[in-house]
Amino acid sequence: MQDKDLLKETLKKEGLTTNDINYVFLSHCHPDHILLAGIFEKAEFVTFDANLIYNKDLMI
Repeated sequence: MQDKDLLKETLKKEGLTTNDINYVFLSHCHPDHILLAGIFEKAEFVTFDANLIYNKDLMI
């Protein structure tokens, strides 16, 4: 099972889908920590590396 499928299956066990996630917190931006962040269609991303919030391709 791929990581993406495992993540979706874990969410499903909790009664959630990727559309239910509003925020994704990224402790740092190493590729191995952020690769799956893009599957959360509605989420805003908060990164602690630069104290930024991203909403799709907009920095707010």
